[in-house]
Amino acid sequence: MGLKKYTDKQIISNAKKYKSKIDWKNKSPNLYSAAVRRNLIKNATIHMTRPPSHKIKWIKEIVLKDAKKYNSKSEWMKNSNSSYNSAKKNGWFAKATSHMDRPDMTRKWTKQTVIKNAKKFKTIKEWTNSFSGAYDAAFNKGWLKETTAHMIRPAWKGLRIWTKEKILDDAKKFKHRVRWGEKSGGAYAAAQRMGILKLATKHMIRPSTKGVNLGRRSPAKWTDELLKNSASKYETVKEWRTKEESAYATASARGLLKELTKRMIKIGEKGYWTKEKVKQSALKYKTKVEWITNEPAAYRACLKNSWIDELTNHMTPIGNKKMRCVYSISVVGKKIIYIGLTGYFERRMRDHFETKRITKLIKEHGKNSIITEQLTKYILADEAIKIEDKLINHYRKKKYIVLNHAKAGSLGGTTIKWTKEKILIEAKKYQTIKDWLKKDKLSYSAAWSMNILNQATKHMTRLWEKKWTDEKVIKTALKFKSFKTWAEKDKKSYAAARARKLLDDPRITKHLIKISGLPIYKWTKDKVLKDSKKYNSRSEWKKNSPAAYGAARERGYFLKAVAHMKKPPPHGIWTKENIIKNAKAFKTIKEWMKKEPGAYGAAQKKKLLKKATQHMKRLWEKKWDKKTVMKSARKFKLSSRWKDAYPSAPAAARRLGIYKQATKHMTDGRFK
Repeated sequence: MGLKKYTDKQIISNAKKYKSKIDWKNKSPNLYSAAVRRNLIKNATIHMTRPPSHKIKWIKEIVLKDAKKYNSKSEWMKNSNSSYNSAKKNGWFAKATSHMDRPDMTRKWTKQTVIKNAKKFKTIKEWTNSFSGAYDAAFNKGWLKETTAHMIRPAWKGLRIWTKEKILDDAKKFKHRVRWGEKSGGAYAAAQRMGILKLATKHMIRPSTKGVNLGRRSPAKWTDELLKNSASKYETVKEWRTKEESAYATASARGLLKELTKRMIKIGEKGYWTKEKVKQSALKYKTKVEWITNEPAAYRACLKNSWIDELTNHMTPIGNKKMRCVYSISVVGKKIIYIGLTGYFERRMRDHFETKRITKLIKEHGKNSIITEQLTKYILADEAIKIEDKLINHYRKKKYIVLNHAKAGSLGGTTIKWTKEKILIEAKKYQTIKDWLKKDKLSYSAAWSMNILNQATKHMTRLWEKKWTDEKVIKTALKFKSFKTWAEKDKKSYAAARARKLLDDPRITKHLIKISGLPIYKWTKDKVLKDSKKYNSRSEWKKNSPAAYGAARERGYFLKAVAHMKKPPPHGIWTKENIIKNAKAFKTIKEWMKKEPGAYGAAQKKKLLKKATQHMKRLWEKKWDKKTVMKSARKFKLSSRWKDAYPSAPAAARRLGIYKQATKHMTDGRFK
């Protein structure tokens, strides 16, 4: 179904019908989202009133006072989310929650309740999805085998299905467990999953290794003594795990990790981020924003321990939409000046020196004659505007040439809105992707999210292209037994193969087929194209054969596969008759909305919802009558809190025509 195109005039005229953003968003979601996409939201909502709750300024005293109303963190977060978040951001959280109760999380799941709960499910997956708390309790307390004894363990389903008999037959071909794992990984993994590894490896022998050069992949390389020596070289678990993978994995398999990593520092554990470590981390950066983006864990530890004021003293403060500073750009010995506002002085100066106005001054008077000065600290935007206006008038009276084009109060930006044009201009400054990623992560990530990365990096030199020719990629591929081992052990050559579209090259795939005896991909190009011909539409194909659909998208022959499929007409297939006919197949609105969202959406747009849903049951009528709605509304002072706690109650109030009556006592009720 084609999207309706709205003009700017239609969006703004539609917005004028509503008094608040929330009302507009609820009643005209399509026009509201169109306004957001086109950056028209400010112009369209100028006339709208803002609820008084937005004007609350959460200073430390107010936050601490608000926190005392609640007995637990969850209660505080649910009922006063903005003050809760403010406490977390500003490092007051520990102090604000010191009086609150810490619930005992172990009380709920006793052994009896866990076993009783587990008996309701046939598989472990079904149990974890429905009651993760019960599963976690069983796992942590060692009851997992007992609680899941009745459950079905399905065998692995892949290119080959490993049953118990097939696994045991396969295991008999090998004398050592390691050799079995290397040469028949699928059977070995299936034995682990089905819990029959001990049974399958009963006949296997651990070879004697006295006086033998074991080599890298020989069994029993790591004795307990060698593992201790290996672990003693490293200070952190992460360092050991990355530098000596096999030693770490062996220690894990033998259950020696706790003993061998006792003295090691574990990143993420309580006590890792000491004050000294956080301080060392903070000293690397000039601003809080840089620190947060590069080392978020250190910043969070700083907030939790309330060291934020002490450890960020050296950092230059940055403003925001509400806090700005006044600055000036002047020329030595000349009556020329520019007065402005910004939330980030250093970046604003960098941007100014790229504008025509300032580059012209540099050409005329020289770069050394241009003076930039921050005139105030970061203060409230309203106060900054007044100071800027006074200074502009002051210098005009003194007969200075004031370079300001806009009126006083034009707030300089703290955040750059990365449009397509701005991203492409920024990208042209860099010669390689690596250089761009290092110097400006924000514009790079914006290009990635807007799917214009290829366009933005067309002019850039690909460093890997010089190193990885087709011949070199194929040579490295021939060293490996499977795509999986290739991708894991040599990521750079594998990435180059993907970029050069060599993953389907017969020179590589033939070699891998010879080794494994099986095709690398289940869905080859011929199979995908053959499969696609069974279906008449893309949605039907995606629903019934998602693997083939995904393979076509990944490997670049999707358009060829869907060429024969019918596309829906641009204005959609949902006529009045079709909508009503479709609606009759369902008993409730909820069911209709879930199973046929296209028909439901078309009914909303064409204002046929009442007619189409006449026969349907209203589930809310059983739960919500006038008394229950009014009773739930009296518990809250803000309508937003009411909506969060009982989302169906406000909707029922609107249907019953008692919404205004229910929200009379609320502070923001009149804005809804």
